[in-house]
Amino acid sequence: MSFNYYDEPGSPPKRYLVISDLHLGFEYNLMEKGIQINSKFFTQEIVSEVLTIIDRFKPHGVILLGDIKDSIVSINSIERYHIPRFLKDLSKEYHVYLIPGNHDVKIEKLSPPDVSIASYTGITIGDTLFLHGHTMPSSRKSSVNKIVLGHLHPVLNKPDSNLNGERVWIFLRVKKSAVFKNEEGYLDLVTVPSINRFITPSNDFRRKNATVSISPLLRNATKSYDYVKQALVVCLDGYVLGDKRLLPFVT
Repeated sequence: MSFNYYDEPGSPPKRYLVISDLHLGFEYNLMEKGIQINSKFFTQEIVSEVLTIIDRFKPHGVILLGDIKDSIVSINSIERYHIPRFLKDLSKEYHVYLIPGNHDVKIEKLSPPDVSIASYTGITIGDTLFLHGHTMPSSRKSSVNKIVLGHLHPVLNKPDSNLNGERVWIFLRVKKSAVFKNEEGYLDLVTVPSINRFITPSNDFRRKNATVSISPLLRNATKSYDYVKQALVVCLDGYVLGDKRLLPFVT
């Protein structure tokens, strides 16, 4: 996701590239289960793809929306090798903001000093809040008009569609009071798909009994369709697939 921010009217925009849910080292868990997989190929493939995208956009800064690593409470050998090298290469040319996700415990041990590690509450640029999405935003952020999050790895789950299984974006305009109590007006929510095409969705988008992996932010915002003023499900190339009637088919 490319995001432009204007310091002041008439000034040249600053461009930020937003990337979510790399899950570098995801192969380790599969290997522990006896599944033979070439970790050097898959992780390096993801890293190369990300660096190519960044080089093409030439942003002022890169915002990593969390879940850089895959293991939760530890650091596996694949993460220990690849993540420091990836972050070092990235921070040589760009200002990198890293917002920790629920998988990023001990990420500071893998990050070079030039990477700006934010808190789990995210960072605010202009009127936009960037956070991973596994926690509710602080009430102190209630002045924002847009929230950009990851965490869900949204994928279309519609067998009769040619795009079944493809990663998608979710754009929502919801009542602000559904996220920030007693606030009036509307709030835009943008859910960024995982950059890692090899991993599966975190959870069903609207599963009522999900309490761990689904975003509490999205759960509150879509608790009632009355909260949702507008919804768009968009594929990776920008084609609009449907409105809020398609949300039950997003996992």
